[in-house]
Formats: sequence, structure tokens, C-alpha cells
Amino acid sequence: MTSGASTYGIQVLSSAQSEQLLNVVDLLRQTLGADLKGVYLHGSAASSGLRPESDLDVLAVTRRSLKDDQRRVLLDGLLHLSPALPGVPEGPRRLEVIVVVAGPNVAVSNPRQTDFLYGEWLRKDFSRGILPMPHNSADMILLLAQARETALPMHGDSLSVQLPAIPPETIRAALLETAPQLMSGLVGDERNVLLTLARMWWTAATGTFVSKDLAAA
Repeated sequence: MTSGASTYGIQVLSSAQSEQLLNVVDLLRQTLGADLKGVYLHGSAASSGLRPESDLDVLAVTRRSLKDDQRRVLLDGLLHLSPALPGVPEGPRRLEVIVVVAGPNVAVSNPRQTDFLYGEWLRKDFSRGILPMPHNSADMILLLAQARETALPMHGDSLSVQLPAIPPETIRAALLETAPQLMSGLVGDERNVLLTLARMWWTAATGTFVSKDLAAA
């Protein structure tokens, strides 16, 4: 596979990044087995395009919550597949991997709940033996709502088939809930916070999701 090509039809991915994603999918399939319903590429790689600092964002849907041994295997694999520091533009990217649980009737069991979260900002905790455990956050509502519109399937059916639409009033409530926490991080991260606020305003006004740059424009 040549540089700039992608297994998933995204021209911004290099061959090394495409191989990295294939390895993530294989890890999820081997760890979760028949419980794995789907794996999706979302975030900037699936919509507006990767920037130099962008992570590769992966969302997995499973039928039931992970067991502790599965969490350990998945965590160990991701620590190996995700570089601790940003590398060369064409090389593997830092990973953000989220697992959510969808029940037997397709509907997500709890749109606020993340069953498993891997991100490089948590590496120090992981290195101390802390496992990613379920937690609730309004941010997850927004992530799922956006991913449902833009995510690209790497394994399984379309995400819009796996997860039901999230009502607009639920999205607006999540935006209001997350805004104060976002603003608390303004100093030192002004560019990202202001662009995120622009995107939040756009979503609140239109009910749709666009890139930060487009919302700001």
C-alpha cells in the first residue's frame, strides 16, 4: 500500500497508519470475540482530515461489558500499538480507542457510558496498573452523536445501524453540561477551546456536526 492510501477509503492515511488500524481491529476481534459488533474510524480522520497533532480515533461496539482480563489484554496491546509521543507525519499515530456497550435490542445501553477508554494522556495511569473502567460523561453523548454521522466502518455494520439516533434535546443538554468544563481549560489551550466552542455553537444551532475550522468560519 502506497503512502497516502487507505484501507478504508480515507486518502489522508499513510500505509503505516492503515496497517496500525488493521492491527487495532485484529486486537479488538481477538480480545472480544463474538461479542464485538463493530469497529469504526471516527474523528478527524473520518471527516475533516488529520492534522499534525491528530490522534486516530477508534470506536468499538460490543454486546456486553468487558471483563477485567479482557481489559488487561486490550490495554497491553494498545500500549504497544500507540506511540507514546507524536512521531513522523507518515508514521503510526497516537490512538484513542473507546468501547461502548449496545444491548440485544440494538439501542446503546447508556449513551453517557464509556465501557473502556484508551488515550495517551492516561498512559501514566496505565503504567501504574490502572485498568480503564466504565465511567459516565456527557462528552460521550456528543461523541456518539457525531460518530453516528461520520464514522467509517472497519468491521461490522454501519454505526447508524448499530446505534439509534440521539434526540436533539439530549445533545443540547450535553453541550450545556460540558461547556463549563471546557472553559476551565481555556488558559494555555486557547485555540482548541475556542474552536471547540464554535463547533458546539454550530451543533446547538443546527443539530448537525461539522469540523472545528468550518464552524469557526
